[in-house]
Amino acid sequence: MKTFAYFVLLSMVFSASFAYGYYEEASKNRKSIVHNRPARDPREFSLADELKPVASFLGKKGIGIETNARECIQHNIVGWHEAWSNRILLCTNRMRETTSTNREYNALLGETLAHEATHVAQFCRRKTNGVPYLGVSANKLYALPYSIQNSIKQATKTADAQLTSSLKWRVEAEAFYYESRPGEVAHLLRAYC
Repeated sequence: MKTFAYFVLLSMVFSASFAYGYYEEASKNRKSIVHNRPARDPREFSLADELKPVASFLGKKGIGIETNARECIQHNIVGWHEAWSNRILLCTNRMRETTSTNREYNALLGETLAHEATHVAQFCRRKTNGVPYLGVSANKLYALPYSIQNSIKQATKTADAQLTSSLKWRVEAEAFYYESRPGEVAHLLRAYC
């Protein structure tokens, strides 16, 4: 029952930001931040304790979480933040297609939630003071692994058209930076939203 409640909460939580797509290549060979649990149904998942405050905060702010929307297929993505409709999309069918184990699936799900929630925090900051990024130092962003640098380039293709290419890169790089830091994402959400 608890797992179902988190699924419902997560489904209601996803939304807001500049409509950024998170490409599946990004999560290859990453540390799992989501507990491994056998899933009989692709919509089932178990959030790690570190992600529960993120999901809870998003739900309290009315940010909806939707799974497998048409954007998932149209943009070849595993996640999407759509600010104008105040929702986050999780493309769980695509996640299942691109992972071979439940552990990989849950890791990708957790990383995607943290990534898209980072875009929510960026959007909140942008609404408040006009700055569309969170201020992670350039040294930290440029130090991200080469595989992530390639994923950032891919993700900028779906980024907010109103931003310059350098700002698109920065907001995507920040989201990739924070996807393995859900505790920090929860803090960012509280600080800016």
